[in-house]
Amino acid sequence: ATGMAAGKVILLGEHGVVYGRHALALPIPDVVNVTITRASELSHDLPGEFVDLLLNELGVEDKGWQISIDSELPFGKGLGSSAAIAVAIARAFDNALQLGLDDERVNAIAFASEKLAHGTPSGVDNTLATFAKPMLFRNAGGLQFESLDFDTPPPLIIAWGQETGRTSEQVAGVRKRREQSAAHFDCLFDEMDRLSRQGAELLQAANWEELGALMNICHGLLNAIGVSTPDLERMVALARHCGAVGAKITGAGGGGSIVALCPGNSSAVDTELRRAGYQTLVLAGKQVS
Repeated sequence: ATGMAAGKVILLGEHGVVYGRHALALPIPDVVNVTITRASELSHDLPGEFVDLLLNELGVEDKGWQISIDSELPFGKGLGSSAAIAVAIARAFDNALQLGLDDERVNAIAFASEKLAHGTPSGVDNTLATFAKPMLFRNAGGLQFESLDFDTPPPLIIAWGQETGRTSEQVAGVRKRREQSAAHFDCLFDEMDRLSRQGAELLQAANWEELGALMNICHGLLNAIGVSTPDLERMVALARHCGAVGAKITGAGGGGSIVALCPGNSSAVDTELRRAGYQTLVLAGKQVS
């Protein structure tokens, strides 16, 4: 049996979303596929604690399974790979054993796995992986999201280098810095919230120039809270130099990926990023709605 799930790219609102603010995020559709087959014993290449938690949440006591993963997402690059794998595994077992899981239950199971992987996650990764819809997301006493509809998909490029950012470490680092300067950090998170809500309107209107400007501002705020790195800055600067109207960190930072908005010049930006030694995933023209 198989199960599919989406990755995620955050356009606006990283880290603010951990503190009850909105984030604007899009799915990367159908990029993780899990296949499970009967085996003499449980076989997989995943952390044992991760799989044990998932099987426990699913109520699966039978350990005679082989779990195989086919993923287009790089690991540790801020694109929701762990959540997508959890969702795809849950759906594969649901298909195999007729567990009767609905999307809400799948999302809850994946959120439990995200807590194990990341400590205090916002829930945006698992929600995008499950529902695969563009959304304005918030976790303020519970997961809340507003699905967004639009006719024109944004011309996006995701890029990453060798650095791997650990979400749990970045979230913990921001929390520690916020404790030392709570009022200033909360002002930055409030501004991220405004950017996310305004960005949702611009996304639906396909107003790429203004949306790109908000992405650039958000990147500056992420730099200010201490989650950028020299390599992320180089990628952002290169993308903008090659014509991206907006480029920023996507995900927790500390390594990982950037996202660039490239109306009319996706190919040129992609070529230059690859020429500089970075890997890319082009979403330009890919239907994400």
